[in-house]
Amino acid sequence: YWALQNDRRRWFWLVFALTVIDSLVGIVQLSKYAAMFPALMLPLAYLYHKVTFRRLMLIVGILVPYYFVVADIVTEARGLVTRSETGRAVLSETVQVLNARAAGVEQTRPNDPDFQIGWARLSYVNAGSFAISLYDQGIPGDTLRDIFIVWVPRIVYPDKPIITDIGRDFTFRANGNYNSSTSPSIPAEGYWTFGWLGVGLFAALMAPVLALWSIYNVVALQRESWHLLLVVALGLRTGSRIDGMLVPDIVGPISAA
Repeated sequence: YWALQNDRRRWFWLVFALTVIDSLVGIVQLSKYAAMFPALMLPLAYLYHKVTFRRLMLIVGILVPYYFVVADIVTEARGLVTRSETGRAVLSETVQVLNARAAGVEQTRPNDPDFQIGWARLSYVNAGSFAISLYDQGIPGDTLRDIFIVWVPRIVYPDKPIITDIGRDFTFRANGNYNSSTSPSIPAEGYWTFGWLGVGLFAALMAPVLALWSIYNVVALQRESWHLLLVVALGLRTGSRIDGMLVPDIVGPISAA
């Protein structure tokens, strides 16, 4: 935004190049979030510099197809690469799979789904229904187990549990795969934990966080306090994580802010 505002084209193209590199690294990490978030920041600056309908349509026309490309590549690669004991994808195989994809080499995996994963990932009805079904069967969730230690630095508590493992536990319950992480979405998580009371409780916990952070972001942007941009970006990420889980995606980021 600073480069656009001050007509510093060289700086703009430098930032553009770094954004492209950052997004490509996210694809190599097999993380849709890591690939899409930097790709969102540059268009936001472009639109913030001058809000026009033409610019808005240009951004939507680029980002929406890019999301489906990223979702397709990442999902396919995740199903083909081998994972280490920690659940992380092996880098050498990841690069090999991505190179084969770039070269147009057809790759197959067992039990290929007969639907488009990119579209399916926009809906959490299946995961949410499973979480609701678990509670109705008398198997409530334990997703708040780490809520009192999520802010404790790992340097203070070296044996601190991996907070995001609740997503792996949920996936294991669903299909027996502990090397993948899935979230039912926060409303369904609330029901899975405490039933209808949980839906209201989780909403009551989220509402003030998102409301106050939204006000903070608006004020910071209006005052052009760019030294606070990391806090603003963290707020944007937190606000988009309704499809995540309460402790790692809402409670945890508060400590960083």
